[in-house]
Amino acid sequence: MIGNASSLSALAVAVLLIFTPAFSAQQDDSNQPNHSSQGGHTIIMEQFTATWCDICATIDPWLPDWVDARGSRITRIALHDTFDDPLGNPVTTHRLSRFETPNPAAPSFWFDGDNEIVGGVSQADLDLALLLAESSRNSDSILSISTYSGVSSDGQETIQIEVELSEVNFEDNSQISVFILRDSTILSEQALNGITEHHDVIVGYAEAALNSEVISFNYGLHSARMASQQSNFKMIITFQIDFEQQDELTIVGVHELIQPNDEMSTLGATSLTLDDQSTASSRVPLWFPLSLVLILSALALRARSRR
Repeated sequence: MIGNASSLSALAVAVLLIFTPAFSAQQDDSNQPNHSSQGGHTIIMEQFTATWCDICATIDPWLPDWVDARGSRITRIALHDTFDDPLGNPVTTHRLSRFETPNPAAPSFWFDGDNEIVGGVSQADLDLALLLAESSRNSDSILSISTYSGVSSDGQETIQIEVELSEVNFEDNSQISVFILRDSTILSEQALNGITEHHDVIVGYAEAALNSEVISFNYGLHSARMASQQSNFKMIITFQIDFEQQDELTIVGVHELIQPNDEMSTLGATSLTLDDQSTASSRVPLWFPLSLVLILSALALRARSRR
């Protein structure tokens, strides 16, 4: 019986040693990001779409699954029309001005700013365009995305997003662009094509040239600024957010040419989907190891009292 009591006591100490450091690291390190990722090889697919577009209604519902099935190879950005579309915003006009066809038909697709496809498409058409875009990339700039929760000066909950460009593939005439995407639902009377649920809608955007470090365009942000150190460039933006919907956000960081000049404009890109489970699963609440220690200690004392 003494052996059993000693074993239980040893087990209690072991549990406390195992769990407590992990918890303390999460609590003590205030600079620990909530979410982070690094990459550069992702292809950016920008799609001009609209809630009044009947052809879009046959394509948009299956596009999210098609994109998800290709993993980190591709990220979709939906550019909603600014005319008679509740999801449209100035980012659409700004991004379309980069393309050869600034007033395209809906739907239209661009892969890394080039290789435009117009009209009804099949999954095979998009797969071919994706392969062509991947083969056109000479090399990939490396970007990292980190997010931190916070509170603004007016007491609103915010998320701070840091997008850092660490391995620069091309500096002159290039910029960092950051998209904040969210799934959105509209009223049935606004859905002229019958589709009320839309994915990858732009709710925030910022861009800045590397040679000036000035935020030249931004939308939907609480604040935005650039910082550089030697060959590293970092854009830091703050976005006001309802944290109950945090897992609906996707952050896309892009290093791209300012003026594409009829060529593939993306030099590197990566994305990060905010998922509360990615951080919650790594944190062990303090009550768990303490409760386990108390239970095991009680069993040890009980065993000793029976000797």
